Order: sequence, then structure tokens, then C-alpha cells
Amino acid sequence: MTSRHSARGSRLADWPEPSTCEPIAEAAEEICDGLDNDCDGVVDDAEGVGRPCEAGVGACSAPGLMVCGPEGVICGAVPGLPAPERCDGADNDCNGFVDDVEGVGERCSAGEGACAVAGRVVCTPAGPRCDAVAGAPSPEACDGVDNDCNGIVDDAAGVGQPYSVGRGACA
Repeated sequence: MTSRHSARGSRLADWPEPSTCEPIAEAAEEICDGLDNDCDGVVDDAEGVGRPCEAGVGACSAPGLMVCGPEGVICGAVPGLPAPERCDGADNDCNGFVDDVEGVGERCSAGEGACAVAGRVVCTPAGPRCDAVAGAPSPEACDGVDNDCNGIVDDAAGVGQPYSVGRGACA
């Protein structure tokens, strides 16, 4: 039995016996509506259906195929779930940024006194750390600086004894 339908097509499953779609006008473009709009015998084979796609970003990215959805052709992949971000070269929290661990990029320093060196917090396999390397200590001098980098200014032997270093007495 052959049925005549408008160019919009028909739900072939609604007919009691197999039917062929014979549009009255030129076949319509296939859209995602549960109908065989283009009368090719396949329901919802709209442009792009079956092509590879990807959903999600970073570690949440998942492959899939384009499918017909309620609002047209969509990616049928289901993205993974985000995890806490860590320093591993991946976008674990799926926000589009790799290793954006709290504190990374902020200023930091290493060492004390004259040995203090400025740096930035960076990601390492062990987690965030300061990339600054403390300078080398030198013998303590009576100059108002913590030369030996122990956290105490002018604590050299003889402190408390008057002597001169060209900038006044160290007492």
C-alpha cells in the first residue's frame, strides 16, 4: 500500500502496514521531529546526525556522536564529573584552565635577611611550591642586615662590643 503525505512526512510506524512516503511537493529538509521529513525511509536522519562530537572540557571531556534532540541536532556525549584541581598538567576541575590550583601565580619568597629572594608559586608534581631559591649567606657584619640569613640582624661575635664599620658603631 502506498500512502500520499505532505512534504512534511509521516510517522511510518503509525500505519498498520509498511508504507512509502510519496511527498505531494518536493521533499522537505530532515529535522529532528520524529518524522521522515525527506521521505528517505529514515526518521530523524538530519544533517550531522552520526558525526563524532565531544562534550565537556579538560578531564571531563567525553567523545560521542551527534544525535537528534528536542531542540535539533546535539552532541550525545555525556561529560565526566569535575574533580578538585591538582598540579598534574590536566584540567581536573573542567573549567578550561590547566593546573589553576589556589595560590599558583602568587608572589612568594625564600630565605631570610640578605638571602631573601622573590619568586612565584608554581605547580610541581608534589603540589604548589615557591620557585624562588634562597641566596647564599655571608658572614654577619655590623651593617643593619641579616647577612648570615638566620633571622637575626647583626648577631655576629663581638656584638655588644663597640667597633666601627664606617657606618657608625654596632652596639
